[in-house]
Amino acid sequence: MVQSERARTRVALLDAARYRWLHGQRLDLNSLAVEHGISRATAYRWFGSNDRLAGEVIASMVARTFQDNREATIGNGATRVVAILRAQLSITKDSTAMKAYIERDPQTALAVLTTHQYPVQRTLTQLIEGLLVEEVARENLSLRIEPSTLAYALTRLMEAFAYADVVAGRSTSLEEAVNVFASLLT
Repeated sequence: MVQSERARTRVALLDAARYRWLHGQRLDLNSLAVEHGISRATAYRWFGSNDRLAGEVIASMVARTFQDNREATIGNGATRVVAILRAQLSITKDSTAMKAYIERDPQTALAVLTTHQYPVQRTLTQLIEGLLVEEVARENLSLRIEPSTLAYALTRLMEAFAYADVVAGRSTSLEEAVNVFASLLT
């Protein structure tokens, strides 16, 4: 298999995994490998495990929705940042695919979603940091904390509000999260 064909096959496998995840199906590298005519060894070399594949799928969707939220949100400064975070959190909390994923295996799902071993948390933190840096560069936002530190804190808060029912057995509202985000940014 030549390099460009490999790259296309990897993208196709990732797209198929994204489709399955969005439809509440379990991700299985073995069946995806068969479906795409590649060996199991190749699929595992590319993605490592079913959980790493899930992390890559979710991270790609986080990046896509975050970019959509950035483009759709008007305003500037803290107001814009809070609005984007609110929209992102709302999508996460309302996602039936996310709920199905977490219900299947809460411990594994939380590890994939909230630890540095998988790309989801890192992706969200980088996206938030980029947004903060952009607003600071435009002189719409002044921060007392380094953007990377604040982005990590905001990511962890988003995780806390998104998964509070699983982690702490309590429900949270978007407005509670918005108030916390705003207090950190103003």
